[in-house]
Amino acid sequence: MGASSKAMVQLPLHHQNGLLFIELSAQRWLLDTGSALSFGSGAPASLAGRPLTILPILARPGKPLLTGPKFSQGLGLPCAGVLGMDVIGQFDWSFNAGKRTCRVTAEAMPLSERSLELRQEGPLLSVPAKIRDQERHLLLASGQQLSYFEDQLIETFAGGGKARDYNPCFIGGWYMADTYHVAVGFGAGHASESLRCGRLPPSLRKDAVPSGCDGCLGAEFLASHFFAFAPRRRRLAYLTTGD
Repeated sequence: MGASSKAMVQLPLHHQNGLLFIELSAQRWLLDTGSALSFGSGAPASLAGRPLTILPILARPGKPLLTGPKFSQGLGLPCAGVLGMDVIGQFDWSFNAGKRTCRVTAEAMPLSERSLELRQEGPLLSVPAKIRDQERHLLLASGQQLSYFEDQLIETFAGGGKARDYNPCFIGGWYMADTYHVAVGFGAGHASESLRCGRLPPSLRKDAVPSGCDGCLGAEFLASHFFAFAPRRRRLAYLTTGD
């Protein structure tokens, strides 16, 4: 899944408090494939040779305004802002949380033949999965720490205890979720994985999970793999850390 290119840029990648952050101009930005829009301040003017435009404020109908400092305060971590799919979707990426590195290019990055074909969900993308022999789709949502499976079937799996997660749309930001160890299969050639999944608070489900999706694939899963992501071609390729 590697590539060498004059337009390839290597950036620091941080896995902190269960989330993934990319370092741009000495500032950390939350990587959020579940957000359509980016916002924050202090981003460089270009990335991998392509102009970069990020709004200072995120305004959403019926939701409070969000700025980088306000988001950072709620999260409780230093953060200049959020990189959403309006920025992420312009590039090909490879992420290795174990080695704390990320590579990005505006060109096409070679992918493994075992890469997964993603489904378009408006400006976002979902991953095909199989749970108990049923075809499912999980939104690629790296801005959440946990993965989520919004089906009562989740209660038939072994419990994983309570876990805390953050979403700025939730009152107070932080919430607790009961988790379960859900066996999930991703494409041919990959063994099923035990994925710790929760269920979102009802007030978040409509905003966080698009119609036609069964849940979200969060940062905890992505940080445990080396993966390449080509959103323009709707492809995701990954290796487990043991591969």
